[in-house]
Amino acid sequence: MVAYYIGIVLLMRVVQSFCSKKNAKLLPADPAGYLQYTTYYFAIAAALAGTGLALSAPVRPLYLAETLCYALPGGIAMSVACLCTIYNLRNGTMALNALFSTAGLLIPTTVSAVLYGESVPPLKLLAILIFFAGAYLLVGGAEKLYGRYPFKNFLMLVLLLLGEGTTMTSQKLFGMNVPDGSVFLFTALSFGSGTVMVLLARTVIKLASGTKKKVGLQKRSYLYGIALAVAVFLISQLATLCAPHLPAVVLFTLINGGAALISATVGAIFFRERITLPVLIGLALGIGALILIAM
Repeated sequence: MVAYYIGIVLLMRVVQSFCSKKNAKLLPADPAGYLQYTTYYFAIAAALAGTGLALSAPVRPLYLAETLCYALPGGIAMSVACLCTIYNLRNGTMALNALFSTAGLLIPTTVSAVLYGESVPPLKLLAILIFFAGAYLLVGGAEKLYGRYPFKNFLMLVLLLLGEGTTMTSQKLFGMNVPDGSVFLFTALSFGSGTVMVLLARTVIKLASGTKKKVGLQKRSYLYGIALAVAVFLISQLATLCAPHLPAVVLFTLINGGAALISATVGAIFFRERITLPVLIGLALGIGALILIAM
């Protein structure tokens, strides 16, 4: 069952990559537009999780307080990561964004090793290093990462890494520490707290700017937002379900490392992001590394 869940997550990563890149170009180039769009699809994802909770609540205990302890920081971190993704996709390639998103797996891997004694065998450690070598090639080498890349953009990438890492860690901790809790409740609270976080940010920006002007979104943005909400809901739900059953190094390398390869492929097919020889080598290394990790 876990293998099927991971397969669905990777399929949803295709939807997530495509919709995120499309909307990064459609949204107004200001924080208010990013915040409004994120509020929209986070609220839909929370509603989906709430619907699942309403249908399944009698089956399993809820453990509301324990769940909130993990869902709250996870939801806030997820909102930060999503906002950074919109900015990064508008100002860079999908592969570059995916590299830093994937690097976030180092946080739950370290936490799991400390708290649950999940060791990282030498072969899997080598596979992780191979994967990041491949991912490095995917973004075109050091000059693209550090040459003329603006510091603000690099800062947003680092925030993405921290946000994704914290989100994954919250999923792992909930799965391990609240095994009888409702994953629907965890997902609903995560997206709900993320929605509140974004709404607060929107309010602060409006008060600071002193303007009441509404930001208009294109109709296509709303359609992409619905598809994205379904995708991120399923990704969060299924990744949390898998968390107690796989070591963090395996689970998050598969679903986030796979996402990096998917992002590079989607970028090349749909958005004409160049596939050069280093990119092809990077893809080959990445796929080989994921096979080693899954063994």
